[in-house]
Amino acid sequence: MKPVENHISFLLKSIKKSTRCSSKSCSDSCPFYKQQGIEKITNGILSRRLKNIEEIANEGSTVTGCPYFATRKALPICDLVLTPYQAGSLYSAEITLNTVTMGLNLVKQYIETYRTRLKAKNLEYMEQLRDVLTALETGLKKNGTSCDVHTIQAFFIKLDLFKFNLHKLVTYMENTDLCRKFHGFFIRLKKRAAKEQANPTEKEKDKKSGVAKLLTAKNKEDKKGAAKKEENVIFMKPQTEEKKKPFNFDNLPSPLFSVKSFLSALNNPCDDGRIVAEGDAKNPKFRFILLNPALKLQEVVSKARAVLLVGGTMEPAQLLWQSLGRTLTSLVSSIPKGCVAFFPSYAVLSDFISALNSSGIAKQLQEKKMLFVESRDNNEVWEKYVNAVNRTEKGAILCAVAGGKLSEGINFSDDLGRAVFMIGLPYPNKESVELKEKMKYLSSRVTNGGNLLYNSLCLHAVNQAIGRAIRHRRDFAAVVLIDSRFRDPSICTQLSSWISSRIKPMSCESFVKEAPGFYAKNYAEQKGNQK
Repeated sequence: MKPVENHISFLLKSIKKSTRCSSKSCSDSCPFYKQQGIEKITNGILSRRLKNIEEIANEGSTVTGCPYFATRKALPICDLVLTPYQAGSLYSAEITLNTVTMGLNLVKQYIETYRTRLKAKNLEYMEQLRDVLTALETGLKKNGTSCDVHTIQAFFIKLDLFKFNLHKLVTYMENTDLCRKFHGFFIRLKKRAAKEQANPTEKEKDKKSGVAKLLTAKNKEDKKGAAKKEENVIFMKPQTEEKKKPFNFDNLPSPLFSVKSFLSALNNPCDDGRIVAEGDAKNPKFRFILLNPALKLQEVVSKARAVLLVGGTMEPAQLLWQSLGRTLTSLVSSIPKGCVAFFPSYAVLSDFISALNSSGIAKQLQEKKMLFVESRDNNEVWEKYVNAVNRTEKGAILCAVAGGKLSEGINFSDDLGRAVFMIGLPYPNKESVELKEKMKYLSSRVTNGGNLLYNSLCLHAVNQAIGRAIRHRRDFAAVVLIDSRFRDPSICTQLSSWISSRIKPMSCESFVKEAPGFYAKNYAEQKGNQK
């Protein structure tokens, strides 16, 4: 039996999967289409026993079940589905001259072979597909080596495609599973051609003309003479030489799959796509680019409660840090002396500082306040910060970590902390073995006890960091909570009462406007009390 890993690796490619993986074709021919095995794999996926593709494939080999159909069966029950960007089907599609020519010849041969068997409607669609491929082939040949970009409307005019209803044609190809049928026909033609080339029939041999027969006989005599001259030469074949494996024609991709994808892409609204004609002397191509993928993603978005787009080329965090840096630059301009910004972790703080340095915002911030950053190793940053606050007019800002060394045991009293910025919520590492055991223990004894502990550890760090700035009865400072989650009542109620009772939603502009009055009033009161 063919190993399931090879079977599934064969199925994972979209063309081959479309050819093989359908419940109709697999039920009789595929040794892995067994409901009992598929059910076992599905249960393994849903119970999180099988966590990756390799484990699912190995399970399929063990229980003799198809991982592809097991995964599809598990999808409706899953809470979280991770799917890769299918750029080829979602954003672009392309056809080359070679692909179109092969497809055109295939359609012509199909019509010639089955013309008498096809119904009038089917024959009409076959001829329409042939004419569309002819128009595409002509356009690619005319394009040559030139490169150009067309709108969908201009592309239809250039190739005279308006006389065809491509939507109906593509729908027909999908409803009749035409690509799979053509793929089978394509494979049979290739196998027949290879067989005829390897073993020509006697009838074909007799078709040779007399001159051809004479040339064939002369070539045989020349080969015999060459063999006699080299009879003293011994050619040693390596013992490890293996027999040449027969070519697997099933792996040949059918050109109709690419053609169908391209024709389907042309059915997008005219404003949403462009066709790029890429010139090549040997194999020019038409490439469709989807500029607005909203319609393609609409089904996913409408059925899911939430959609996360994650990619290595996206940089939302970089933009977030830059926006935060500009906000801090604006806020500190209205704060006298010293202020401190607490971050959830050293890693987050490091990313923030890197983003400021790369964008040039750090320089703008330092024009307002001298910038100091806490690190795990540098113990002198506190002394430098104190000196900058006490000896300079513009003061300083210290970026520290909630729960770090500077948030515990050090007082930011008076001018050392006229404002505290709490950026984010410093939740502890949930993967910590110690924390896991504590949460597990509490959950076994108190309803939701583990989560209550997890939240309380976070809010304890917040309260402790904020409390560093208010150290005596006449001390004053602005506390700025930069995170929308602080509006959540379940978060607010866990803050210290003197903080939660004074929380006031405010925009950056409102803070800059009201801050000077707040500091002037409190400085005046402090000065009056000293007298």
